[in-house]
Amino acid sequence: MNRIGLYIFKRVSSISIGTLIGTTALVIITQLLSRLKLLVATSDTIMTFLKIGFLLIPTMTLVVMPFALWIGATRVLHTMNTDSELVVLEAAGASRRYVYTPIIVLGGLMSLAGILIANFAAPWAGIELRNIVAEAHSELFSNAVRSGEFTEIKRGLFVQISSENPDGSFGGLFVADQRDPNQETIYYSVTGFVLKQPDGDFIVMNDGEIHRKPRDTGIVSTVRFESYVLDLAYFGKASSVISLRAQERYTGALLHPDPNDSVYQKHPETFRSEIHRRFSEWMYPLVFGLIAVYFTGRTRSSRQTNYLSSFLAAIAAFGVRGLGFLTISQAGGNVVFASLSYAVPIACMLLIAVLIARDW
Repeated sequence: MNRIGLYIFKRVSSISIGTLIGTTALVIITQLLSRLKLLVATSDTIMTFLKIGFLLIPTMTLVVMPFALWIGATRVLHTMNTDSELVVLEAAGASRRYVYTPIIVLGGLMSLAGILIANFAAPWAGIELRNIVAEAHSELFSNAVRSGEFTEIKRGLFVQISSENPDGSFGGLFVADQRDPNQETIYYSVTGFVLKQPDGDFIVMNDGEIHRKPRDTGIVSTVRFESYVLDLAYFGKASSVISLRAQERYTGALLHPDPNDSVYQKHPETFRSEIHRRFSEWMYPLVFGLIAVYFTGRTRSSRQTNYLSSFLAAIAAFGVRGLGFLTISQAGGNVVFASLSYAVPIACMLLIAVLIARDW
């Protein structure tokens, strides 16, 4: 790459990386705010806040990276046209490849980074994030013990404990579970305590009742007990075996899933969809780079406006990416959409490459 190419490469890289950092940070903040209740529940809020923010970076980067490159390339090319830099290059007899090559190279580097992030960094971050969230859910139970108020552990799962005794036991445990769409369940016990075992932690409830009310009949059935054991995993306690979603598994586990895996048995289409996503989304930074150079890389005089080209570039970029999201979302259960998840970016790259080659 010559000096002109390095000059353009540095300018596009700096703007693209700055856009990527700023947009990713904004998206991460919105994600953290949606988890604010869990963050407040943890004993080390600041460190948990930083950890979750860090672990969200790989996934957010994959989504934002193509748009960051498109914004950086479009802005630099528009500025070079406005400042007549492209006109000077063309007047000096420089080929357009001096302008196109650095942007295409940067798109290729971002695509390569996308492969590594999607197949290694994102699954690792997903696993770690799942562990942190599970631990935070379990700490909500401890908060309920300390506060003596109703606390929503999970959506539809509420717990309230009246008092905590000096010996670690508690009195007046009340649990309302509305997560089952077919039935509401209420647990109540006069006393109880947490029992820690090698295979997990359990709540031992003494002298209580279980009320179950089917939603269709509304008839309440009551079971009295002297002693009842409830696994703390019921409240989201992290355990040695965590049910990972397809997005949180490494590529090898997606390509060769365990037939006895409960998640795979229930939702095999999510595994296939995730595989297609990881092996197709890496191409979009390169696609967006090609879109930018084709629509905004042409030399124009100071009297010619660049707004129409930028508008067409935006339509092409958002249209292709939206079509990509649609095909990937349906790829797990449909062979046609699975094929289109690869055909859309490849066809777009080939079409624009042919159009660019005509002006090379």
